[in-house]
Amino acid sequence: MGLGLWLRLGLGLGLGLGLGLGLGVVGCDGADGGVPPEIRGLTLGATTNPMPMGDDEAVHGVVEFTDPDGDAESIAFEVLLPDGTVQDLPPQPVDGLGDHKLGTVSFSLTYSRDTMGPYEVTVWLVDSQGLVSNRLTGITYSRM
Repeated sequence: MGLGLWLRLGLGLGLGLGLGLGLGVVGCDGADGGVPPEIRGLTLGATTNPMPMGDDEAVHGVVEFTDPDGDAESIAFEVLLPDGTVQDLPPQPVDGLGDHKLGTVSFSLTYSRDTMGPYEVTVWLVDSQGLVSNRLTGITYSRM
């Protein structure tokens, strides 16, 4: 079963999302005073056209983030496949992410449709200090 990160990561600025900076960070500071990023609003959307089993399918997603330190640098994924197998994708750098304290990150994952059923996608951000955001999970379904 081939699951891989599509080389399409994007950064969108959410300049109107200034509310909520610093929410949920009490007690989460790193040893050197850093604050982990926070994510919310995960949206997943699979390919809309039915495809034969064995073909690749893309799942497109968007997640909003806030990062008071402005040092978030990568996005990571864990995918629970319909057969119960868990596949971890290591953190992938997102160009320009660390320059912003809030915004959206869009991504695409592709996988080979060997099994029909739900694919549970968990997403999180990692900052330059190795601090990890909260994790959000969404479900997309592979269908014929």
